[in-house]
Amino acid sequence: MGRHAAGGGQYASTTVSGMQSNSQRITVTMPADQADQLKRLVDAGGADSVSSYVAEAVKARLDRDQGLSDLRDLFDRKGQGPTPEHLAWARELLGVEDGGKHHQGVPS
Repeated sequence: MGRHAAGGGQYASTTVSGMQSNSQRITVTMPADQADQLKRLVDAGGADSVSSYVAEAVKARLDRDQGLSDLRDLFDRKGQGPTPEHLAWARELLGVEDGGKHHQGVPS
């Protein structure tokens, strides 16, 4: 199932459960501690493979970004954005902090 080789960090090119047949192999760089933690998770059976774990995480982020884009479009059509009170309520409900960051015109 595309598990990593213990020493060399190479990955078998087998089909990964849950991944589409039109998958494309790419190289991703991440902090070493995260890569090590991910490899341990796969070795312990907590994930099918590094590829499937990363693909699921990327899909979740892309879905979130699409949702934010859709929300921005909705506010653009209304001609107004959310009030600071609405944003504070949403952050409290979602349990996220206001890091002062905005995503494509929509506060995150």
